[in-house]
Amino acid sequence: MKRDIHRSCAGISLIEVMIAIAILTIGMLGASGFRYHTAIRSKRAQVQTDGTRAAQALIDTWCGLYGDEAYLPETHLSPLLTVAPCASGPLPPTGFTELGTYEVLVDAVPYYATLSYNDEETGFRTLSVVIGWRADYEIGTLSDTDRTVSVATCVALAPQ
Repeated sequence: MKRDIHRSCAGISLIEVMIAIAILTIGMLGASGFRYHTAIRSKRAQVQTDGTRAAQALIDTWCGLYGDEAYLPETHLSPLLTVAPCASGPLPPTGFTELGTYEVLVDAVPYYATLSYNDEETGFRTLSVVIGWRADYEIGTLSDTDRTVSVATCVALAPQ
């Protein structure tokens, strides 16, 4: 009788420990995969937010100058953003006159912005900024699979 009581209090076996370790390992692998995908999605969201903010800064300063055709973002945004003219960027909206294409650097990510305008009724102008970035966040030309954000506004032209 004493022998049966001793055997039931013996503890856990090696197989039970190995099963518990396997279950914990599977749980840890799942959690690390979740953290990896969350970090990637967070980076994408941050890049899109920064691109939208850069486009908004471009269009706001241009709007403050009444949509002037002589607007140079590299001089007006100099202390806030690194802006330089570049050869290519996203296409402007159909029917708009292109003002220029610029490379905007935000947190080491290059964005490519195309500024354009369209004269509407007498005294009004629609301003457009299309800003894009490469999916790999590197310098280079944009492709059809890269991301873009468009911002537009209408301004009254400066009184003559």
